[in-house]
Amino acid sequence: MTPDEIQFWTLWVRIGALVVSIIGISLDYWQLHKIGETILGNAFSSIFAELRELHKVFIENPDLRPFFYDNKIPPNVDASPPEDVELNRRANAVAEMFLDAFIHMYLLRPRFPDELQHHIDLFIEDMVQSSGFLADYLRQNARFIPVDLRTVILRFIDARARPS
Repeated sequence: MTPDEIQFWTLWVRIGALVVSIIGISLDYWQLHKIGETILGNAFSSIFAELRELHKVFIENPDLRPFFYDNKIPPNVDASPPEDVELNRRANAVAEMFLDAFIHMYLLRPRFPDELQHHIDLFIEDMVQSSGFLADYLRQNARFIPVDLRTVILRFIDARARPS
């Protein structure tokens, strides 16, 4: 083979390698995009599953719903009959579930588009506005809430306390 033929075939091998590289990079990009969509889908599913569990609590325990959606306060446990103490205990357990859900949502929040991040904030704000009991529970347990989320929740609670 002459040097010109060697250069010719070397050029074609290099062009072939470049084409294969471009195809490989394109496939990598496509796969990364699909992985991103899967992660986003899993984040959505995770949050909705958690909220579905919270809704099931209210279906199974309709007596708890007013404390979270109608701004009703559970009976004081200090001077109550045993059934009121149990109601308060269950209401606190649901408030803890909301706290866990808020933390979970807030940790996944950066994975969502800006508009959906805003809806997470609106949901948290709406729950704080609808439930003085939940707002009190969150304030009392603020030390367990990540700092960024704590700032948001306390801002919502303070806005709740201010007259309109």
